[in-house]
Order: sequence, then structure tokens, then C-alpha cells
Amino acid sequence: MKFSTVPLLFLGLAASITATSYEIFIQNKAGDILYLDDTGRQCQCLSKTQTQLIANSYGGIVRVFASTDCTGAYDNIGSGDSISNAEWVNSVSFGASGSSSGPYGCPNLFA
Repeated sequence: MKFSTVPLLFLGLAASITATSYEIFIQNKAGDILYLDDTGRQCQCLSKTQTQLIANSYGGIVRVFASTDCTGAYDNIGSGDSISNAEWVNSVSFGASGSSSGPYGCPNLFA
């Protein structure tokens, strides 16, 4: 019986493609710093977080919303870019293109 490594190589490549990690950087008014990361596309509520700065460190497609559930009009944050004076942002989605999961509640992320 012959053993082929081609299927194993394909599986490894597929796993590495689907396991891409996305990360955004959030800073509140007090200067506390938080990194959010996910391998899919996530929506995070920020309405209780007093957000000062949001940066797209490795966040893929990053969108910021005035709504608390990542719906409606949004602004984009490009790769390597950030926005300051982000008090108006009540939710953020980041990751690969497509629909996002969440939010699952709306805690103060710095509490």
C-alpha cells in the first residue's frame, strides 16, 4: 500500500488558510490598552467602553458603527490605520469579509 503526502499537504494548507488570526487594538480614555483577536469575523459592542482609539493592527476588514450591533452605516479603518476621538463608536467588526458573529452582550471591556 502506497502512502501519498499530497492529501496531507493539502490539509495543512487548508488549515493554515482558515486559521488566519485578525487583531485590533483599542485604547480607552484612561489610556488602558486592549487587543481583540479572532479567526473569523467578529462584532464587538463598545458602547460602555469609553473608546478613545481604535487601530487596525492585523484586523482584516475593520468597520466601526454608531449602532451597538454592527448594523447600519459604518466607516472603514484601513490596514495599519487608526481613528482617534472614537467615543461615537458603539460597535466594531473585524476579520475576513462576510457577515460577523456577535455581539454577545455589551460589557465594559476595561472593567
